Amino acid sequence: MDRNETSDEVSQEEFTEAVLRGGKRRDVMLQLATASPAPGTRASDTRFLAEFVSEVLSILQSRATPFEGMLEAPSPIIRLYQTHKESMKGLRPHRDAALELLLRDALAALYNGVDPLAWTAVEATGISRTPPEQARSDPTENP
Repeated sequence: MDRNETSDEVSQEEFTEAVLRGGKRRDVMLQLATASPAPGTRASDTRFLAEFVSEVLSILQSRATPFEGMLEAPSPIIRLYQTHKESMKGLRPHRDAALELLLRDALAALYNGVDPLAWTAVEATGISRTPPEQARSDPTENP
């Protein structure tokens, strides 16, 4: 039987979108995944992958440069900004694109290393099933 033949089973796309959606949905999916490593998969590998996913998400939500978010700055910082602003201009889009690809690969590795997750287990935590096409896919957004 294929992994996605059971209607109660969380598909890889649903798992990925749920984690990217953030908030409690992310926490529940990662917790359930780390609690059920597949036969032949070390529990420590699953935990490490979940921690790695969380770290990548944290980096995606952080500033790309130390100048982001500054409304006012003393003159030495302004001079530094004027010197380096051009080289830092496109940093965030390039960084984010690379990290988003890494994140999706890490989520696929995590999903493939655990026993199938059931929607009944997810729903028991108070989270309802949402079709992936309705889920936000911006990993930097949290509801």
